Amino acid sequence: MSQIPHTPSSVAKAGRYGDGNGLYLIVDPSGAKRWVLRTVVMGKRRDIGLGGLSLVSLAEAREEAMRL
Repeated sequence: MSQIPHTPSSVAKAGRYGDGNGLYLIVDPSGAKRWVLRTVVMGKRRDIGLGGLSLVSLAEAREEAMRL
């Protein structure tokens, strides 16, 4: 897993890029990018979608991850 760069829109390689505290940028092989918060609920790991990169900035994703 790689770390999220300062400009998430520049990421081209498919994979999962971590920001810390369970926040990830997922890049699909098709090039689609979305934010996911990985957390544990009642002992089970859950991925909570926060929205696509075109709609949700890194700052907004971090803020939402902290809120949840």
